[in-house]
Amino acid sequence: MIYEPPCNAENLIKYCSQYALPKADILNVETQNSGNALIVSGAEYRGQLVVIKQWVGGVGIPHLSRVSFTKRLIRDLDRWRALEHPNIAPILGVALHLSNLPALVVPFHRTARDVMAESPNTDVLNLLQGVAAGLSYLHRQNPPIAHGDLKGSAVFVSPAGCALLSDIGIPAIPQPPDWGFHGVDDARWLAPEIMQPALRPSAAGEDSLRTPDGRLLVTPESDIHSFAMLAYEMYTRARPFASIVWAAAVVVRVVTGKRPRRPSPDQSPQLSSEMWELIQRCWAHDYRERPHIDMLVAWLGVFANMRAVERIPLSFL
Repeated sequence: MIYEPPCNAENLIKYCSQYALPKADILNVETQNSGNALIVSGAEYRGQLVVIKQWVGGVGIPHLSRVSFTKRLIRDLDRWRALEHPNIAPILGVALHLSNLPALVVPFHRTARDVMAESPNTDVLNLLQGVAAGLSYLHRQNPPIAHGDLKGSAVFVSPAGCALLSDIGIPAIPQPPDWGFHGVDDARWLAPEIMQPALRPSAAGEDSLRTPDGRLLVTPESDIHSFAMLAYEMYTRARPFASIVWAAAVVVRVVTGKRPRRPSPDQSPQLSSEMWELIQRCWAHDYRERPHIDMLVAWLGVFANMRAVERIPLSFL
């Protein structure tokens, strides 16, 4: 008898029944883009537009591995769903009929990457304040929650212009087919100690990329580094190290202390000298030298107030 792997995840429903969305309610699924880690699709769910994220590489993996992945995913979804903050995106559930692993379903919003590409005059500082507020809320949890994958495609922008953090903790789950972490291109945003754990061996108790339960060793400090790369991406409307094609070359640069150069005023007219200095502090090679999230929030508020004063007509001073 030839083993035929399941074409969907419906036999996993007992592990995720509280999140399983009815197949009949998910309509007009259309793939928008695919990478080495995820396939992202648009769809409709009960009259609203949604985004569906399917993990690549799940076909043919053993059933026990699928169960383990699902249990880890649901633990993170439980934690995500319990969060209540204006800068945290909600989650709807999972679809089980699209692939042999549960697919994440969230309400549709344009991503920060899309917004900056389509509307370059969008207020970057305002969006970054929202991102920092969401991070502050995550880092204040007990125990602190690290986002783990801050980048333009993981930040939604609501119709009102509010930044919403999505994929809370999800990228830290070991992913198929090799049960590693992240898409290779995510190195552009990752902190050096995530890719080279010897830079922070005390965090894991050993020279390891993983926590004892097998998760990626992301921390509030690594989030601060990724925030800096996100800020660079938004101000320049380009990926960090955009001129470097191979992600492996990016890894080498980051773990050896290299960072992007300051863009020209023509490339990033909204980027002030003060903001550039803060970005540099946030992507410091030594995680202990990066500012705490509360300090980051405070400085962003100072920059916003400074800008407001600069816009006041002289006749009112």
